[in-house]
Parts: sequence; structure tokens; C-alpha cells
Amino acid sequence: MYIYNMDTKTSKNSKKDAILKAAKQLFIANGFNETSMLNIATTANVSKQTIYTYFQNKENLFQELMENICAQIKCPMDDDKIFNLPAEKALNTIGVNLLTLLTSKQGIEIFRLVISESTNNPQLAKIFYQNGPAKNHTKLAKYLNSLNKLEKFNIQNPSQAADYFIAIIQGKFHLQALLNIKQPSEKEIANHVKNSVCGFINYYSRNI
Repeated sequence: MYIYNMDTKTSKNSKKDAILKAAKQLFIANGFNETSMLNIATTANVSKQTIYTYFQNKENLFQELMENICAQIKCPMDDDKIFNLPAEKALNTIGVNLLTLLTSKQGIEIFRLVISESTNNPQLAKIFYQNGPAKNHTKLAKYLNSLNKLEKFNIQNPSQAADYFIAIIQGKFHLQALLNIKQPSEKEIANHVKNSVCGFINYYSRNI
């Protein structure tokens, strides 16, 4: 009986994973409104009723998908070891991770999907924002506030400083990738982040 229960659990997890995978594929390809629960069921090779055993409605499915994606993507500040590095190295690591994520294929696909649905489904955009960008901003602001303990820094408004850091790291590269104009190389990302971090540190240095 114990083995049977384990197999059943694995089977259920596999079906749910298949549903989420199908939903992601169809939402990105067709948009939220043009994707039906029947479409998702067909692509996932499950019955429509099976989907409703896991998700109350399409909005609920989208919410869990966004949470799932944000959990799977390696966010720039998920590794607490980064915060133990010297400030300049930590900010460089955070910056490279952030810009790499923002310009990645998956990052761009999800961003486009959320933007396309934000007008008709603002709640869906809010779900994405709260589970991704907002969390990163909070972690970054907390870290920047901790830098005030160092004699070199004077960051009076950590939240505003986090906004500034994210903005200069995004630079032109995120918009270019979003518009399918250009995908930055690893070297371009590294050089841009290095220069941005240098300017950021100079701006918030106590010597300024």
C-alpha cells in the first residue's frame, strides 16, 4: 500500500507538471485570453476535468505558473553567499546575474507575456511583479542598507538606490532584447555591469 501511494503521488505530480508546461507553452505562444483550458488539456494529454482537480480556474493556473517560473529561475539575489563578498564584487555579481536573467530567452518570453496581458488582466501582471521584480528589489534594498555599516558608503534611501541600480544595470540591453533588436554577449554584459557598478559606488561613496 505504501508503494502504491508513492506511485500515485508521482503520477499526480507528473500530470500537474505536464499541465504547467503546456500552459506556459500556450500562454507564451497565444496569450492568456486566446488559450483555453481545453487547449491546455489537449497539449498536456490530460482531460479538462483533470486540470480542474489542480486549478480552480485559468487565473489560478496562471498564478501558480508565474510562482513556479519565478521559483525555478535563478534570481540574482537567491544565493545569500553573494552578500558576504566585498561590496564591489557582490554588486558586480548581482548585476551580471540580473542582466543575464532579464535578457535570457525565458526572461524575455515571460516579460512579453505579462506585458501583453497587463491591460486586460492587471491582476496577472501584479502576480508576476510581486513574485519576481518586487522580491529582488526588496532583497537588494536590504543589502544596500547594510552597506551603510561600511565607512565607504552613504546610502540614505536604500529603496531609491535599489531602483537606481536596477535601472542602470538594465540600460539599453533589456529593451533591445525585448524588441528583438539585439541579444547582448557575455562580454558586453560584463563590461556594462562593471562600468555601472563603478558609477554606482562613486555616487554613493562618502567621499562624494
